[in-house]
Amino acid sequence: LLRLGEYFRDSSDPWQQFKNNIGWDGEIDTLLLLLDAWGDRIGYPVLIYIDAINESNDRKLWQASLNQVAGRLKKYPNIRFLVSCRSDFIKLTIPDSIVEKNNPEWSTYRLTGFEQNLFKAISTYFNHYHIRTDHFPPIFEEFNNPLFLKTVCEAYRDDHLPAGTIALHEVMKRIIEKVV
Repeated sequence: LLRLGEYFRDSSDPWQQFKNNIGWDGEIDTLLLLLDAWGDRIGYPVLIYIDAINESNDRKLWQASLNQVAGRLKKYPNIRFLVSCRSDFIKLTIPDSIVEKNNPEWSTYRLTGFEQNLFKAISTYFNHYHIRTDHFPPIFEEFNNPLFLKTVCEAYRDDHLPAGTIALHEVMKRIIEKVV
């Protein structure tokens, strides 16, 4: 089950918010029991994934309750819990015990972007979005971030990318102009 962090809108109980935004009217433990049984039946764990918890309206919600949310799942061996958080917001969103790796019940993994595949990524994206440029490949450190590269490509789709640095405000202005 995938939920976006933005769906957690206030500081109320995350399980209650989860239950509400998937449209579950029953008890949360009944849902978890069903998911656990399903995981057992198919032979694979069921994943509950909350993407971008930093996009919740109240980031302190997760600092206060992330361990409690995960703790509720301990009695369900066929359920796994995964969250993602932008690195800029980790200290604002994730409990210190997880950030400092003092909690052995949590594993962390850092996504690093395209890294050594940057040239291929730029080429693939530019071809897909039909972007022309006089200076190919335009290697900017920011392009290592897949979301930034995709955003630039959406802004310059079927167009010519100018030489020089690419300012985020200019990219966003172009996107807004395309929508309006």
